[in-house]
Amino acid sequence: LWAGGCKAPPPTAAPTRPERFPDPVVQRGPLSPTPEARAAELFRAAEEALAAGNATEAQASAAQVVELYPQAPVSGLALLTLARAALQTGALQTADEAAERFARLLAEGDPRAAEARLLQAEAQARRGDQAARLERLLRIEPRAPAALVPQALEAAREAVAALDRPQLERILQRTPTGQQVRPVALARYAALLGQEGRAEEAGRFAQAALDAGAIV
Repeated sequence: LWAGGCKAPPPTAAPTRPERFPDPVVQRGPLSPTPEARAAELFRAAEEALAAGNATEAQASAAQVVELYPQAPVSGLALLTLARAALQTGALQTADEAAERFARLLAEGDPRAAEARLLQAEAQARRGDQAARLERLLRIEPRAPAALVPQALEAAREAVAALDRPQLERILQRTPTGQQVRPVALARYAALLGQEGRAEEAGRFAQAALDAGAIV
């Protein structure tokens, strides 16, 4: 059986670095003090511009950090700033791709991955692609920060409501089990099976949804 774990605005403030997880770096390697300082300056400018509502300037500055100084200590965080700024400017593919790169750089269990997945989901929602939105949400790890789970669940409910049973089946088949929003998808899949008169299968998936943590 498929098993395991929703409108979610992405975080609008720079994420706080968890104490036990290091900040990611785009590319491992040495960097001399001068370019490292320039990268830090650009990153600071990007964060300040985003806070001031100038997403275009923030996007440009963050992109420079990532492209010109990938070895800088702030390069990984610049990816998330780039994604956040790109979401605001409407560069939705850039937002999705930058958030994906950021998430992939993080150590397993780093709670900042959930913030990146929520941002990706919002980018896909703005593109009108609910299937891609749900796929991003299904990548949120079980250990995601509790404060973000309600947002993820709300976004997932919106996404599954827009999908038909074959679409949902394909997504569930290719995503891992045990994720935060999976019970929402399983419950919706069970309901769609029931609408087709497939009562036995519907009951089985409804039970799987409950076992995975769905709330009736």
